[in-house]
Parts: sequence; C-alpha cells; structure tokens
Amino acid sequence: MWLFGFYLVIIGLIFLITLLRAAENVPNSIRTAVDFIFLWFGVAGFLFSLTLPKTLMDIQRDRVNAEIERRRREENIPPDT
Repeated sequence: MWLFGFYLVIIGLIFLITLLRAAENVPNSIRTAVDFIFLWFGVAGFLFSLTLPKTLMDIQRDRVNAEIERRRREENIPPDT
C-alpha cells in the first residue's frame, strides 16, 4: 500500500516539476526544493519496490498451496505431513 502511495506522489511531483520548469517567475529555491522532494520520494519508492518480488512470490506460493490442498480434499487425498 505504501508503494502505491509513493508512486502517486512521484507522479504528482513529476507533473509539478513540469509546471515549475515552464513557469518563468518561480524562484530557483522552490524548484530546488521540489527536486529534492522528488529525489527523496523516488529513492524511497525504489527501496520499497525492492521487496516487491518476494512479496508477490509469497502470495503466489500461498495461492498455489491453497489450490493443491483444495484439489486434494476434492479427491480425498490425505494432506502432506
């Protein structure tokens, strides 16, 4: 859930940076601050996404195991011990 929120914030910051670069009367300090915020959220989003493959693999493994157990119950095969 955090990762999705970070992605939404990053998309919003990209839009804001595009608007700020097009505007001529925006001080450089504001542009720099938005760039730093964008950089922070980008790095944090990247670090959060490093755990995504393991999380997805765990979810898929649980689904496969549940399906195997369901089919065993249907065929009256005793569960593995």
